[in-house]
Amino acid sequence: MTTSGDIDGGALTGGGPSGSGGPSGSGGPSAGGTLRGGTRRLPQTGAAEVVVDATPEAVWAVLSDVTRIGEWSHECRGAEWLDGATAAAPGVRFRGRNRAGALVRWARVCVIRAVDPPHEFVWETVGPPLMRDASLWRARLDPVEGGTRIRQEFRILSMAAWADRVVAATIPAHRDRTAALEADLRRLGEVSAGGRRTS
Repeated sequence: MTTSGDIDGGALTGGGPSGSGGPSGSGGPSAGGTLRGGTRRLPQTGAAEVVVDATPEAVWAVLSDVTRIGEWSHECRGAEWLDGATAAAPGVRFRGRNRAGALVRWARVCVIRAVDPPHEFVWETVGPPLMRDASLWRARLDPVEGGTRIRQEFRILSMAAWADRVVAATIPAHRDRTAALEADLRRLGEVSAGGRRTS
């Protein structure tokens, strides 16, 4: 859940799930706003949407199991439940491990905010105090003729000004994540339709 990124993600991941959410997470009070000495370099919100050849129930089974995010996220390479949790529920935490390119790696703890199977899955990434980064990721599944429409959105809730500049410089792909997130969702659909784990 673009460990997403950027799940932490995410995703999933987008993390988390695709974002398990990454350092650039999703938008909030400062979305689109200015900082002292300049404007935000990273987009404060974003969305991707695709239609896949799998049922909402099949997609949900993969999406809501954060341990499977590495099967479909381009950035979140894996995640594990925390505090003894084994399934998604509001308040449950998980940690996503992310990678961008060969050198940039990071992890984020995520908190699940909403679970409405098989329709909506929402999680928030929680960054370290120094970066003050937090992002909200939302995945929505809607049945359509022949499959499922998957829509993923992110919003940056907070991020230190210096962290915004560093992430934009070290992970240039986060300046426009639409194509990468769309590709994640297509892979999510493929994994879901296959009904099995991929390598």
